[in-house]
Amino acid sequence: MHPAFAALALTTSLLVDAHASSPQPAPPHPEHLAAAVAPSAAEPADTTATDSATDNANTTDRLSFDICLTLVSDYYFRGIVQRADTANLQTNAQAGFVLINNDAITLTAVAGSWSNFSDDTAPAAGAGPREHWYEHDTFAGATLAAGPVTLSAIYTWYNSPAADFKESEDLTITVAYDDSDHWSLDNGFAINPSLAFAVETRNGASGPDSGVWLGLGVAPGFTLTSSGAGPIDIAFPIAVGLSIDDYYQRSDGSSDTLGFLSAGAALTLGLPEALGAAAPTVTLSATLLSLHGVARELNNGGSTEIILAATTSWSF
Repeated sequence: MHPAFAALALTTSLLVDAHASSPQPAPPHPEHLAAAVAPSAAEPADTTATDSATDNANTTDRLSFDICLTLVSDYYFRGIVQRADTANLQTNAQAGFVLINNDAITLTAVAGSWSNFSDDTAPAAGAGPREHWYEHDTFAGATLAAGPVTLSAIYTWYNSPAADFKESEDLTITVAYDDSDHWSLDNGFAINPSLAFAVETRNGASGPDSGVWLGLGVAPGFTLTSSGAGPIDIAFPIAVGLSIDDYYQRSDGSSDTLGFLSAGAALTLGLPEALGAAAPTVTLSATLLSLHGVARELNNGGSTEIILAATTSWSF
């Protein structure tokens, strides 16, 4: 599966989540960044130096870094409005370290941070440099890849430097399936089904109680072309957000099961390598978001939104 499709498979059910731009752990970068140097035949082998070089290479091979910058027209968190009708800049930075890598599984520990900056003024912040820093999150967890199945568990701490919402925490479990082998097409076509299950452990996203959320999604996609500058991929993510227990909740404690339905299109362009870094990618996307029940009420009764986004990402 192309990395663009892998990312979409992991995030389809979180299409309008806080971390949609890079919401789940990216796979380790496949390229080896260092290698041990064999000793010269004219000199006695220095096994200490060789072992040290090998250890350094192995450590470097295990590390990965991912950076994403996204401009998005509206920011919704699992269908709940956060910043609408205003420009939002979202940043994501994360690191991964491969703990286990063999023929059966790859286990990677991940940690990072995500932020949303908005051009409107948060009313609770007052004047100051943080008034546009609507949200800053930190997260940590692990991803386990076994054949076509990828499982991730991420714990996230949400807070607002602009003091616009109360701090909260949750644990999100995501399962994604790479079905490209079932189709065996030259363009890498796959449906990319995924499921996300989030349990709030501190405060709730909408109501007075902590809730449990379920996201289901697919992201049918394929490679349009593979040029010298990089591949061009297209995908059509579809997602639904559901409350399992008190997630889409009103202040009186009542709640609805259906939160949102969404469908969209995403075009991912590979770019030439620059400054010695891994080749960046640019993703342009449009999403039609249909809100229901509590999510619609929190959106001032608006039931339909169109969200436009542009993302640039690098993997090292």
